[in-house]
Amino acid sequence: ASGASSNPCSDEYHGSGPNSEPETQAIVNYANRVFPESQRRSDPEKQMNDALGDEIMGMYMDIHSTGEFIYYPWGHADKNSPDDDAYQAIARKMSFKNGYDLWASGFDFLYPVSGDSSDFI
Repeated sequence: ASGASSNPCSDEYHGSGPNSEPETQAIVNYANRVFPESQRRSDPEKQMNDALGDEIMGMYMDIHSTGEFIYYPWGHADKNSPDDDAYQAIARKMSFKNGYDLWASGFDFLYPVSGDSSDFI
């Protein structure tokens, strides 16, 4: 898998299976409580062209303080989300305040990552 390692000693270890690690389980459980099921993506690769629409409850962005990046869909592919205008508007405002770069298609998309939380939520 891109952006992941099968080595348990690696910083990019993907775990023994989907959502196998406690940190990942905590994020998934939180997202399941906050975002309605209609807003979560069960299969991001197959749902890449499905816009969330105007009636959503909120948006999720991943802020990486170590690399100083703001992630939003998509992390696994260098392709714009159908909701790119909304994500980009918020990410640019956040970037203005914290100086972080946008990790998204057309910006600083460095490499595909698997299991990125911004693809799931």
